[in-house]
Amino acid sequence: AQLLGLWHRVEELSRKGMDFHSVVRQLSYLLDERRRERDVPPPHSTGQLSVLTIHSAKGLEFPHVILIDFIGKASPQNMPLLFWDRERGVYLGQRDESGARDRDDPVEAEWREFERKKNLSESMRIFYVALTRAKERLVMVCPPLPEKVKGKVKVKIKEKIQPETAFKNDNWRAWIECS
Repeated sequence: AQLLGLWHRVEELSRKGMDFHSVVRQLSYLLDERRRERDVPPPHSTGQLSVLTIHSAKGLEFPHVILIDFIGKASPQNMPLLFWDRERGVYLGQRDESGARDRDDPVEAEWREFERKKNLSESMRIFYVALTRAKERLVMVCPPLPEKVKGKVKVKIKEKIQPETAFKNDNWRAWIECS
C-alpha cells in the first residue's frame, strides 16, 4: 500500500506539471517530514511518470530514472534441496534419519556455494538492467543506515565497506560505494 501510495503521489505531482527535479524535491521534503500516505487514491494513467519494477522495465529507456534500493529486498535465503545446473547436472541434498539436512556434507556445501554465486550473478544482472534504463539521469535512493540506541541517543551505524568483500554480497549500496 505504501508503494502504491507513493506511485499515486508521483502521478499527482506529475499531473500538476511538476518536472522531474521538482517531483524529487517534493518527495524528499515529504520524507524529511515523515509524512505517510493515509489513503491510497485510485490509479491515474494520465501522469508523465511511470512507476515500474526492474523486471518490467527491461528493454525500455527513460530520460530520468529513480531507483529505490530496499533494505529487506527478497533474496533466496533457504537453499533448495534439489540443485540443478546445465553443465554439472543434478544433485539431491541428503537428509539424515530424522529428516534434517546434512549441513556438513562437503558436496552439498559446494552446491550451496554454487547456488549462492548464481543468485548473486543474477542480482548483479538485474542491477545492471536497472542502472541502464536512464538516458540522461539516474537517481539512486538508498534507505537510511540502521540506527543503534546508545543510552537515550540514536546513532547511525556506518558499515565499513571493504572493496574486496563488497561484490560477494547482494548489497547495491556497497557496489555503488566501491565502484
